[in-house]
This record gives sequence, C-alpha cells and structure tokens, in this order.
Amino acid sequence: MENNLILDTASEKINNLAIWRIIPDLLLHMDKNGVFLGYNRPKNMELYLPPQEFLGKNIQDIFPKKIAAEAMQKIAETINTGEITTYNYNIEIGGVYGYFEARFVRYTVNEVLLIVRDMTAVTKLKQQIDIINKMDSLTGAFNRNFFDETIERLKDGKIGKPLGFMICDIDSLKIINDSMGHIAGDNIIKKTAGLLQKCLVKDDMLFRIGGDEFVIITGQDMKDLYKTVKDRIAKYNNGSKILYLSISLGWQVFSDGSKIKKVFDMADNNMYKEKLHNASTVREVIINNMLHILKRRNYIQNNMELFDYLAKKYCDRLALNEIIREKLKNIFMVCDIGTIRLTSNVTANTELINNEMMQLYRHCEIGFRILNLSSKYSAIADCVLKHHENWDGSGYPLGIKGEQIPLECRVFCLINNFCDMLLEKVKINSLSYTDIAEKIKDDIGKIYDPELAKVFIDIISHHEEKIIAIARDDA
Repeated sequence: MENNLILDTASEKINNLAIWRIIPDLLLHMDKNGVFLGYNRPKNMELYLPPQEFLGKNIQDIFPKKIAAEAMQKIAETINTGEITTYNYNIEIGGVYGYFEARFVRYTVNEVLLIVRDMTAVTKLKQQIDIINKMDSLTGAFNRNFFDETIERLKDGKIGKPLGFMICDIDSLKIINDSMGHIAGDNIIKKTAGLLQKCLVKDDMLFRIGGDEFVIITGQDMKDLYKTVKDRIAKYNNGSKILYLSISLGWQVFSDGSKIKKVFDMADNNMYKEKLHNASTVREVIINNMLHILKRRNYIQNNMELFDYLAKKYCDRLALNEIIREKLKNIFMVCDIGTIRLTSNVTANTELINNEMMQLYRHCEIGFRILNLSSKYSAIADCVLKHHENWDGSGYPLGIKGEQIPLECRVFCLINNFCDMLLEKVKINSLSYTDIAEKIKDDIGKIYDPELAKVFIDIISHHEEKIIAIARDDA
C-alpha cells in the first residue's frame, strides 16, 4: 500500500489504520456533496485520474454522468439509513475497460467511505463461464439449454420484425457412425456447424439442439437462406472425396403474437417431410461413396474378372440361376464395406493386436447394418453378415455351421478365398497353383462345404490355364 496526500484529520486517521494497508481495495473518503476528501489505494491499482486531479473536487465534475448520479444517490442513501449500499459499474481506465464494485459505508453524519474493488478478472471469468455454459463444446454453436432460454425470452418479449426458425437435420448420420466410427460422425457434425455458420448474417443465432439437429433463428428471407444452405452443401460435396453431407431443412416464420412452440413444430414437420423425401437417395449415395473409398484403398481387389469367371463356371455346374450369380457378384463388391473405418494396414496385416482384430471381426456385423439400410443391397445384407462363417462352426461372427450357412455364402467363400490366394501368389511371383488347390482340400470340412468344395476343385483343375491368364491380367 502507499500513503497519499490527506486533506483532513479524518482521512489521515483512515490511512493510518493498519487494515487499509493489507486489503486489496481502493479506499475513498467523500463528503455528502460528493467531494473527494482523501484516498488510499493498493500498490498496483491504477486510478481513474491522478490524485491531484480529483482530490478536493466533486465526483459529478470528473466521472461520467451516469456513474456520478448513481454514486450521489448511494451517498445520500447510506448517510440517511446508515446501511451499507453497493454499486457495480464499469469504466475505462488507462485504455482498459474494467468492472468495479463500490461499497458505501457511513463514516460520519456528513461523510462516507467508498471501498472499491476491481472485479474485472472475476467478471470476465464469469462471462467466459457464461459463454461456455451457452455453447456446444463440439461445434461452437449455442447449446440446447440456451435455445430453451431463448425461446422463453421470445415468448415473453416483443419480437419486432418477423423472425424465422430453420431446422437443419443431418441425414443418415447413423450410417456414418456405424461404418466409419463416431470420430467421423463428429467430424460431419462439426462440418455441418461450420457450413451453417457461414450462412448466417448479423444477429442470426445457430443452436445445436440434438445429436444431428441444428436450429437457426434468423431475420433473413427464409427462401434465400434455404438456397444459400443448399448451395453450400453442394459445394462441399463437390470438393469432398470422403464424407458425403446431406442436410434436411424445414422453416417457418413467426412474429409478435405467434405461438412459438406451434411455429417451431411446423418448421420441424417441414424438415421431416424433406427428410422422408431424401432418405433413400441419401443412404444410397453414402453407401456408394463408401464403396468408392474401398476401391481407392484397394479393399475391393482388382479381381472382378477372375471372380466373375469362376462364379459363372461354378453356377453353371451347380445349376444355379443367373440371380444367384448376380447375387454373388454383389456380395463380392460390398462384403468388406464394414472395414471402411479401418486402415489398409489393419486389413492387410495378419499380426493384429486384440483391439484391431476385434474391429476386423466386427466388419461383418457393421456391413450387415449398413446394407440393411439400402434398398439396393438389403437383399444381400444377411450374406454379408455370414460370409466369414465356416462349415465346422469356427467362423465369425455367429459361429453357425453346416447348412445353417446360406448356400450363397458357402459358394462365395470358396471362390473368394481362391481368388485371394491366387492373386497374392501372382503378385509375389510365387505362383504354385497346386499348392492353392491343396490348401483348399486341406480345409474341406473345416472352412468349406465338402460337396461344394469337390465340385470347385474339379472346376479349377480343368480351367487352370484360363484362370492363371486372367489372374495375371488382374494382378
């Protein structure tokens, strides 16, 4: 603390009190007319004015009018009642905007003491906490609680110009979460929030009110905003090579006298109409995008010609119709869609740690869930679920055996495993056709249906030259 020039005996007594030497507050001594008689301040506290510019002067001559008027009222109230009064104010000091709390204490019948505490740090911390409490931590949009508070204020207050609700719901987020994991899902949610933020103008507010649902409260023309959002979605998808984004929108305008909940429900209904219209198309686009990703990662091998050749020969021998053959081809195309969240290293590596192996084992189940949402591929979803089941029950994920395994899966297993083994041998220039055939024979009754395997071995034995030629081209 520092001692300063004191204008009278009373102020000298105040400054000499030991307590004022240790508290972190500014002490001001004033008379009932608002004249500063003395002061004592903390060492590091900056004053509004230097002492020589305010001591002996009236507060109304040097402070902003609003602060001075409120202070004079508090001085009078404190002297008249003897009660401690408090006044919170903010003011710029040394180019920095600060927040202060002033406590008025009666000192004599004509004088008061002001204990002024710098509340800037505390106030800013509270403001930051208040902002954090209003914000959604993932997206930076306002959260559901603040949305509910805003709705209550809109119910109670004057709205003025018409406003609108635009409800924005991310389509098919569940597919992304199931197939690519919640990190990818969170990424889509953040991308959506960022895209919607770019569509806002001054005074618009964006809220995240659910896992995949946002609301914009805006004064913009709703048709213009709708077009802006859709244009930005299209631009994003044109540039995105991985995550396809689709957002269903619904809007409704409200003004003074509107029943807010009813208006919101109307906007919500409009959004759901669009969502129902979009649903099947969006699912197919997302699934097709996943298949393109798998192709780029070489998860879908370049052995379609070889697989198709063997499938035709095999189906002809087994008297299976063209529908079964086409089904086998589709299973081949989509069977590994459940591996989309895994890296190529994981799917190619045979020495996997437990967590990676667990993820790989789950790809059948994940693929099943994804394909069940597709009108194009739902008919083969069950086969994708069971395409790693073994004849003796040692497969996964269900551990079923024998003829519990669908015929298509038993046929597919033979063709697909043979293609994989053959192409791998071709790639490393270690082709031993006989070894591959022997490997299949060794697994008859374990992995493969005995009757089907015998027929398949006969086929690959009789068409060895053609099969190797196709394999070399595919590799």
